[in-house]
Amino acid sequence: MNLPEDVVKKLKDVNVASAHDFLNCSVSTLVQRCGLNCDQVMKMKRNVFKETFEALKLRPETIFESDLAFGSLKGNHLYEFYGGPGTGKTQLCLYLAARISHVEPNGKVLYLDTKNDLSYGRLKAFAQSEEQSFGNVLVSKVFDIHQAIQLTLKLCEENQESPSISILILDNITSLILPIVDEDEVTDIFSHIGELIGNLKEISSRQNCPVIMTNNAIKNGTCPALGKFLENAADVQFSIQHDQEEVGSRLLKLCYGPYQFLQEPFLQFTISKTNIQVKK
Repeated sequence: MNLPEDVVKKLKDVNVASAHDFLNCSVSTLVQRCGLNCDQVMKMKRNVFKETFEALKLRPETIFESDLAFGSLKGNHLYEFYGGPGTGKTQLCLYLAARISHVEPNGKVLYLDTKNDLSYGRLKAFAQSEEQSFGNVLVSKVFDIHQAIQLTLKLCEENQESPSISILILDNITSLILPIVDEDEVTDIFSHIGELIGNLKEISSRQNCPVIMTNNAIKNGTCPALGKFLENAADVQFSIQHDQEEVGSRLLKLCYGPYQFLQEPFLQFTISKTNIQVKK
């Protein structure tokens, strides 16, 4: 890893000896263990991620692999999927919820719906088998950030003896934040968002599960919405964009900073109400 010597020493002291170890650690864990601030950790992660991407072979298409519970989605990580209108953010979340519900029948799939556009009918359209019942999928309608904070705080305090969480999906965080942008002071907005993100990361850490949040996009889909309010919040970002060369196709790209995409490899796929088809 091309990092300062004092940082490398701190990392080795907590058994983080390779780029793979470093990238697998969440931002919050690195901040706590190494005494670094969030911005420092994120910059280092982006640099290491970019340098070692090919060696690690962390490919977007592994998200859709059916032989793994989460593909490349790792526990103790907060993921952000952002894209413009109609790019398929919710459909992708429904697909992942259905697949993980099928692969992990003894775990809970928690889906926080902020737009009131999710129904079990839509979810069942992605059923992995005719027998799949979705009994382990719990859907909560969450319409303001205060409600989301209270709900996620309750999940943080949940008894460890209850069924473990396989994945938590928050679709869409933009719907929670936009209403308070024009009403609250900037410091209050940052405070509310920080509390919510902190809860999501606490759940991810305690349950060792991936947490996904979707976000809108600006600048023709090249940059996540909400600007600095969500900057450095996610451990890993994916951009979903319309394929300009093929009508109906989408591109899923890994990001290492605003407007910065790893051009190769990217994933091309089509999405419908019942399926996601990866193009080889």
